[in-house]
Amino acid sequence: MAIIDTKILHIIDTLGLGGAQRIVKDIVEHAYFFETSIVYALRAKDNEISINHQNVFICASQSKYSLMPLEELRELITKEQITVLHCHLFRSQVMGYWLKKRYFPHIKLIFHEHGQIVASDDYNPIMDKLYVQFMRHSVKQVNCYIAVSQAIVQALVARAAIPEKQISTLLNFVDLSKFSLEKKESSKKLSISQAKQKFVVGYAGRIVKRKGWREFLQMAEKLQQIAPEQFFFLMAGEGTERALLEKQLVEKTDYITYLGYCSNMLGFYKSIDCLVMPSYFEGLPMVQLEVMALGVPLITADGLGMTEVAIAQKEALYFPVKNVAMMVEKVQFIAQNPHFAQEMSNDAVKKASQFGLENYVRKLRQIYASL
Repeated sequence: MAIIDTKILHIIDTLGLGGAQRIVKDIVEHAYFFETSIVYALRAKDNEISINHQNVFICASQSKYSLMPLEELRELITKEQITVLHCHLFRSQVMGYWLKKRYFPHIKLIFHEHGQIVASDDYNPIMDKLYVQFMRHSVKQVNCYIAVSQAIVQALVARAAIPEKQISTLLNFVDLSKFSLEKKESSKKLSISQAKQKFVVGYAGRIVKRKGWREFLQMAEKLQQIAPEQFFFLMAGEGTERALLEKQLVEKTDYITYLGYCSNMLGFYKSIDCLVMPSYFEGLPMVQLEVMALGVPLITADGLGMTEVAIAQKEALYFPVKNVAMMVEKVQFIAQNPHFAQEMSNDAVKKASQFGLENYVRKLRQIYASL
């Protein structure tokens, strides 16, 4: 694949644990497709992902509202002769907008919309309104909006009045070199003694309200009441509501194990018999693609941005958002019908193969070239 003459600067709020950060990591680590690719995080954070690339810069300030990054970014853009600002998440978009409007009027500006246009993680109505108004105001400066799903395209048009011609749809990806049946089989299960001889139901996601961890616990409690010896529940993820989750788990440790941040996700996926994703909405969840690629049966809510990849009853089972009773029913069905679960998993593996990182990078190159 030919290298393109584009110098890209990815700006992101932090390199904390999140889907947007993982996307930036994989794009930049495959930066041999581009002449120059640089990452700049606006502030440092305690728990950060590691990016295996020489051009990664993190502002020393931990303040959300520090102006220190502005001057550093000005110098970086000038020194490296950056031609494209690729901005991920709200504060980075504000910074990119200001840099173009004030200092670099000819630079190309991309806003990568990962899902905040639907609602903020904490459902803060003031922050939500501010974000929508900013997106409306940004349209004259932004050359291209990248939407991670068709649902996000519709939200950008409906809520922020972004012209559809300015939006490129770029569905998220799964790195098949990391998440494949071969990698899963060669990995080791997590050592959790309580889970032995039981049907293990997994949760993987940030511990924030809209990810549905409360509903997952309610489902676990109901299944524990129905069949106390049959099921075990394994949860992985970090988030602002971790302390609240741990408080609710005090009397449930005999049937639920919470791992916090899990660095060995292959081991996690190999340790579960199905994954339940109870999010209220998503941009397009990478976890869905990962479990599909690994052949782990997927049970997922039908929220916005969550139904665009897997076909219902063929590659995944869906349930209405927040419907705990249906979650319970779907888990029981998968546990009781292993032949169906295996067929569904086989179909899911085939579908996930269409969403590899190589195809994603190829489409991203086309977007850069179109600018």
